[in-house]
Amino acid sequence: MRLIALGCAILVCACAAGDDAVVEDLTQNLTVEEMQWIFHPEEIHGHTGKNNDNCTFPFGATGCSLDVHEDSACWEHRVGHEAQYPGGLYRQEFRRIHCDFIGTCDGPGDAYAIRLCRPGPPGQETPCGETGPSGCAVCVRNPFCYP
Repeated sequence: MRLIALGCAILVCACAAGDDAVVEDLTQNLTVEEMQWIFHPEEIHGHTGKNNDNCTFPFGATGCSLDVHEDSACWEHRVGHEAQYPGGLYRQEFRRIHCDFIGTCDGPGDAYAIRLCRPGPPGQETPCGETGPSGCAVCVRNPFCYP
């Protein structure tokens, strides 16, 4: 079951970004229960369109904008788990966020990702690893790199 859910999540991200995408899966140590609430819903349920952004945690790449593509979106919502993670966790999903520089692209590209975020300093634990400077840990990263 775990492998099926992981395969579906990677397939959704790969199809969304195109054939030239670099998919980086950072979810090898997740339980089935964690996989279910991290990867579902698999869509940003109606949260699409120019400037559709309720995200409060910053992007990790340089010069990112939702203004370039009509179907770019960023959706973030609290998913709880306060007992295990004080302050709770926020699931953030974004797609087609144009960035002037993405490290894995070594240049411009469009960012696609699912992240788990926590308020507070970097280095806090999440099911997808420790949070970075933006307060988020990447679960799946799937940038589309421009040639």
